[in-house]
Amino acid sequence: MVPLKVIAAFSDAELATILRFTTSALHLQREQLAG
Repeated sequence: MVPLKVIAAFSDAELATILRFTTSALHLQREQLAG
């Protein structure tokens, strides 16, 4: 669980970028595993 203080330190744009990066990374990993 991520502390709320840490989340509050990020702006919406930063959170969106992190989410997009994480999602694409997970997607790539899943494709490789499905290989």
